[in-house]
Amino acid sequence: MEQYPNQNYDGSLFVFDGRKVMHFNGEHHKPIATCDYCTVTCERFTNCAHSRCNKKGNACYSCIPKGEKKLCNECMDKEKSMLKN
Repeated sequence: MEQYPNQNYDGSLFVFDGRKVMHFNGEHHKPIATCDYCTVTCERFTNCAHSRCNKKGNACYSCIPKGEKKLCNECMDKEKSMLKN
């Protein structure tokens, strides 16, 4: 991104520091990720609430309000199947 500034890239770059996301086109970036729960366009990275999983995903604030955690879809499916047995 720094080598090719002001290029017309869509989306953002996930980074492994406190920023979590770097935008290619500043204020004019186009989010391309979707919420894992409702499929609305968003680029908010979250971690699964299950400590053994901790899978990264995308979640909008409607599905996971700020400060809350939620299981990823895979962990939710596993819990549902365990409850059926």
